[in-house]
Amino acid sequence: MNPSFSTELLYFSGILSDLIFSKSLLDDCIDYLGDDSIEKLLSLYKEPLKVKNIHTKKNLIKIMRIDFEKIVYALLETINKSGFQVLNDFFDDDMETADILTKSEGKQIYHIGFEVNEPISLFLYGLNYWFKKFNQTFGENMKVIKFIRFPASQAFQDRVKANVEIMRIWIQVRNHEIMLELFDIHHIIKHDMEVRASHADPDEKASLFTQDSIWHYALYVDHAAKVRKLHDDFIELTQKKHSYKLPFATIVNNKHDGSFYTKIINQKKSMELEFVTEINSSMTVC
Repeated sequence: MNPSFSTELLYFSGILSDLIFSKSLLDDCIDYLGDDSIEKLLSLYKEPLKVKNIHTKKNLIKIMRIDFEKIVYALLETINKSGFQVLNDFFDDDMETADILTKSEGKQIYHIGFEVNEPISLFLYGLNYWFKKFNQTFGENMKVIKFIRFPASQAFQDRVKANVEIMRIWIQVRNHEIMLELFDIHHIIKHDMEVRASHADPDEKASLFTQDSIWHYALYVDHAAKVRKLHDDFIELTQKKHSYKLPFATIVNNKHDGSFYTKIINQKKSMELEFVTEINSSMTVC
């Protein structure tokens, strides 16, 4: 646990976990939305939901709940884990990471990226409910500060073989702003995902992310040249150790949001790690 975080944030972690992993919240959500509202959502988002093979109220409620559980896990990881810890977990002794580790010491995760099963607009609708419920229950002020939406790079869409919309979203948690990167992939989702049981161990992420092939940690790099150097180092590492692979043959430069990044995958640990810097972008933040 990073000692720089206060007991207030530890308190937040506990109450948020209790709230989210309680089965009663799912029942509250169904009562809050009501059958008529759920039917309206199915009708309003009929086409994007059809692409994902979501046609019933049961499946819609289930994916809304799972998406928010993923949000909770990502928030808790970002709050409680440093970039230093992520690098150590990812590489072990497989790479000389002294320079990276030194620069990451004490720094937090830049963002966590993962797929949401709902269309982005529907996801935002549900998120308002979850935060309202949390704030009313615990007297907090958790809220969305801002977000931007943009198409994924062509390299990313080629990787998943589908159209992808990305949303970066900044969430206020006490006096911290946490950014997450969410992917709306226009493909069929699997319906055998499980909602976690009451008081499930937050470290047991497999039930949430096992079918999410693109979820990752991202660490910030302060210059494009460092991203290029890391990419070259990773090419060399993958040639030496086949447990690692690169999802992209070349560095990705997404002109939609100005991100310039490389990624590497540790196949043994089912972990993906991104190193990203920002180049000038004309994106509008909502």
